[in-house]
Amino acid sequence: MIKRCKNIVFIVIWILCFYHIIFNEVMRERLFSLCYDNAFLSPIIFILIQVVLASFVLPCSTLSVLAGILWGWQLGLLYSTVATATSSLCTFILGRYVVKKIWLEKKDSLNWLKKICKLIERFGWKASMIAHANPVFPGSSLGYIFGASEISLK
Repeated sequence: MIKRCKNIVFIVIWILCFYHIIFNEVMRERLFSLCYDNAFLSPIIFILIQVVLASFVLPCSTLSVLAGILWGWQLGLLYSTVATATSSLCTFILGRYVVKKIWLEKKDSLNWLKKICKLIERFGWKASMIAHANPVFPGSSLGYIFGASEISLK
């Protein structure tokens, strides 16, 4: 119950922040000037923010929209793609070396994870494509489950 309340509070805060960034002229101008003044550092910060959000299994899709607003569709798409790939790689590595150890200790209580891992191993890259196309799951955070399975990184 408490975890669900925390999730709801976070989602509301996230929506309000995103709404504030898009519709508040002062905030938008500050972000534009920050990106313009720090042309090298701002994409790196953007990528790190997405890695942190994905590591906590939080949605990152709004960051793609934000990248498009800040840098335009070409650079925004590039930065968003790099951020998604980086966060997927980080969650995969965490899944392989951290989550998998926890999962091995709690095999009996995590039957759902065992079933998902078997499906991933059975379908390989096709499972990855289907999972990433599904809008319900946070795409960058799927790396945890893929890392816990026996699928290879490539």
